[in-house]
Amino acid sequence: MSTGSRFCKKSSRVVQQPTVQHSLCNSGSLPTRVGSVHSQTVSGISTASDEKQAKAASSTDIRFLQLKKWLAVNGADLDVDGLAIRSHAESAYEPVTGVKGERYLTALRHYPRDAVIASVPSHLHFTTEALEELLTSLIGARHTSSDAVSSAKETALWKEEDEPDASETESTLFYFGQMKKDAKIRLSFMLAAFQELGEAEVITSPLNSSISSSHFSVLIQGWLAYLRLLPPPLPSIPLFWKAEELQALNHPICHAVFARLRCLYTAFRSHGHLLRAPLSALGQKGGTPEEAREGASGASLDEETQLFQRLVAAHATVSSRCLNFSKDSCAFVPLVDLCAHAMDSPNAKLQFKADSGRRCSCKQTAADGKLKQEKTNSINKEETAESPRTCAACRGAGVSVQLVALRDIAPGEPIQISFGDKLDNPTLLLNYGLLPKDNPHEKIAIEFSPGRVYVALRSVGAEVLMLTEDYNFLGKSAVKALTDLRIIPPRCTDTSTSYGECQPTVFVTNAAGPDERLLSAAEVVTKNQDIFDGSEDAPKRAEERAIRFVISFLQHALFEQFSNTTKAEDSKILRDRQILRPSTNRLGLEEITYLTPQMETAVRFREKRRNVLIKAIEMMNESLRKSLTKK
Repeated sequence: MSTGSRFCKKSSRVVQQPTVQHSLCNSGSLPTRVGSVHSQTVSGISTASDEKQAKAASSTDIRFLQLKKWLAVNGADLDVDGLAIRSHAESAYEPVTGVKGERYLTALRHYPRDAVIASVPSHLHFTTEALEELLTSLIGARHTSSDAVSSAKETALWKEEDEPDASETESTLFYFGQMKKDAKIRLSFMLAAFQELGEAEVITSPLNSSISSSHFSVLIQGWLAYLRLLPPPLPSIPLFWKAEELQALNHPICHAVFARLRCLYTAFRSHGHLLRAPLSALGQKGGTPEEAREGASGASLDEETQLFQRLVAAHATVSSRCLNFSKDSCAFVPLVDLCAHAMDSPNAKLQFKADSGRRCSCKQTAADGKLKQEKTNSINKEETAESPRTCAACRGAGVSVQLVALRDIAPGEPIQISFGDKLDNPTLLLNYGLLPKDNPHEKIAIEFSPGRVYVALRSVGAEVLMLTEDYNFLGKSAVKALTDLRIIPPRCTDTSTSYGECQPTVFVTNAAGPDERLLSAAEVVTKNQDIFDGSEDAPKRAEERAIRFVISFLQHALFEQFSNTTKAEDSKILRDRQILRPSTNRLGLEEITYLTPQMETAVRFREKRRNVLIKAIEMMNESLRKSLTKK
């Protein structure tokens, strides 16, 4: 796996100090740096410094009170005095060095089971469309000339965008279509644009009379309160890591990170002017929106880097906090996005209800972070025509989001929901920057390949010889049985089984160990007496051979996936908080690299994944001991 081509390597100093910058090399068209995203100005309008922690906590409480009052006054159903945001000493997640504990929504009074803790109607959701209109209205309110209003319309993301030119390259057309439909990227642009305006103190209160008198005044007040309360994204999100830290994960998650960065930068190259145009239209930076559209010709590399870095941080915030209503619709839903994630037994849930008072004709499914919806019942056409914002096919239009208690919630208890069904560590780390201390849903994927099967069989005494990269050495009956299990692809002559139905990947979970498909496959490949000795007790040893086969299969996977370091070496790295490498200099001194918070998270991540396999091997060894005891 090569990940260093787009990221800078560390210097060759004997002692390397941790850095808070995350760099990208001059490779392709990516920017030179993706800076520290946990700075004070990355997310939200303002953030207190570490030296004023007490004042910051008080300020956060005041801002949260303002947000609650805004919600209550404008149609949300909640007890203003019954909810707070608090940090909790006990956490189910590994702490991030240098980052204070997260503050989550906390009950201040008793909420009985099935009680609606809060209900946020659709007109209080911060959707991409609403924020685009809000930004356009804000810029238009600051100018009276028709030219200025026309310039303000240029900031609306993709609203009046021309169709792509057929002469464009295939890759450009692909990314254009993806960006135009990717709701999260559009919302990221809007968040970054407002943060730029906030840093320039353009949208700070009090608002001017023209915007305050418009129908956007309510939304802008709530949006400002939300931005002031919005914390920066966690630095443990791999989107901000260096190549060496990503490589330390020993997981394909790094490819997902590169894909997101490439998609974001492609969007930035095509639509970066939409981040520059608002400030230009408001006279905060030189040039007109037309000049901003021409790209970075008049901007320095540092300015472009800072702007892209803000977009990356905004996308991390959107990915970790927005609520998905459908494939192409998402929004910030204030208050409910402050809930913590519970891996097991959440005390609350999110449900959707039509603003008209009737339930939305959709069921909830948890997937990919926040809750999504799948349409299950068609909406009456006549009803849709009369009230087009009643359900809108679960696009979030006209749908209130309710926070409902699943059990009695005591005062002082954090309100926890499920971000998704059985989320594993890679998903939680990639999207939220969270690494559970003990995740029962963590799983290891292992490909059921001829090579692994052959090695495992030889380890249990099978007399086989693999001449080709297929399963012929197992015999026709075993191949047929494995095909029926859908664990190996069917032969060309087999027309009864579709190739697409084959799932050659088996899983090992933290809670249950090897899955049933691997155990069943082990029984199939070890019951063939032709490849074992012909002793009379061979049939009695079938169960023992199957268990030994699974143990060998898991040991082989353990060596393959975690060959760079051992469990003892990772424990030493975490204990000493430094990495020792062999000397590459003439002095013969070992190179010392001190652990960054991101590297520490990476080491813990791979340690937990390794432990899943080790735990499964121990579980199978215990089964083997019980099997031998019976005999």
